[in-house]
Amino acid sequence: MSNIRGFDKKQTPIAIFLTVVAVFAIISVLAFGDNNKTGNGVDVTNSQTSEDKTQKNSSKNDEKKEPTTQQKPPDISIPEDYTTSQSIVISQSTAMEMYGVSQNSLQRYANVINNFSLAVPNAQVYVMLAPTIIEFYGPEKYNTGNRSQEKGIKIAYDALNSNIKSVDARSALRMHTDEYLYFRTDHHWTARGAYYAYTAFAKTAGFNPSKLDSYEMGRIDGFVGSMYRYTQSQALKDNPDYVETFKPSTNATGVIFNDTTMSQSRPLTIVADDISASNKYLAFIQGDNPIIKITTEKKNGKKIILIKESYGNAFAPFLIDNFEEIYVTDPRRVEMNLSDFVNTNGINNVMFLNYTFAPSNPTYMKAFLKMLGQG
Repeated sequence: MSNIRGFDKKQTPIAIFLTVVAVFAIISVLAFGDNNKTGNGVDVTNSQTSEDKTQKNSSKNDEKKEPTTQQKPPDISIPEDYTTSQSIVISQSTAMEMYGVSQNSLQRYANVINNFSLAVPNAQVYVMLAPTIIEFYGPEKYNTGNRSQEKGIKIAYDALNSNIKSVDARSALRMHTDEYLYFRTDHHWTARGAYYAYTAFAKTAGFNPSKLDSYEMGRIDGFVGSMYRYTQSQALKDNPDYVETFKPSTNATGVIFNDTTMSQSRPLTIVADDISASNKYLAFIQGDNPIIKITTEKKNGKKIILIKESYGNAFAPFLIDNFEEIYVTDPRRVEMNLSDFVNTNGINNVMFLNYTFAPSNPTYMKAFLKMLGQG
């Protein structure tokens, strides 16, 4: 202690004064804060607020993401000044096929599937009839009464045997009609519409569907489809659609076969990033092919075959997250005995996916009956 020097008496007032100033400064900072800092002590002169950082990071992340379609979808409602031509309802930017219930055709469609199911006792059979755009967005006179697709679907489903499971895609789509479910210039649903149908299938089949935001999203612009080709409407041409794409995260490879021997194959692009052809709907499984086989990394023993026309093309890729093997076939493109093919390849799930016009389409039904051994 003897080595510690005390205050000089002359310095004591100065020391006291300095101490008082220091204490006052500390109290001022605690009470009012530094002018260069926010009230919570974050320096705003040399750094950003948390909100600024979040916005900046969000912007960077958005730049890395594939383009999405979170903006307002195209308006596909039909105004009062629509016209009709050759069973098509046309407005300034949208065209829709008129539907009519054909009870005989729908019951025949169901009975053909009933008979087929008896020949594949080891497989679960599903049926999905997909409604079209006019069911949700058309003038009331064209989606009620004998033009109601809800009514037509019910006729077919009521005629199915109890061992066959029907999929209510219509209700799933109805819940999302503020989204881009159908093209305006083409007769197909969009991939987003197909996705909601897939969720309905998942519910019926008892598995969890993948979340929409789990897919790698893309967009192909400048699609003017079949409705324009039928109508040659300049308004449709001037208001093209865009094609949303959703790539599953599950690894998968696909091949195309020309016949049931499956001896020769060529590679399949399951979902394309871009399409040079005018028909941008070819982005999905390269359009209608005889037989497609997709093999995934899901080693769960689940195999499914999808029997479809072109409505099934946008739907097929969504099955990748849930099945080990996926077969897709179009009756119009191949000679096949479907029950033999299912039993030979150990396929344990069979799904018939058709849009509501298919059961009344003579060309499709002729090929359909032949494939199911009843033509």
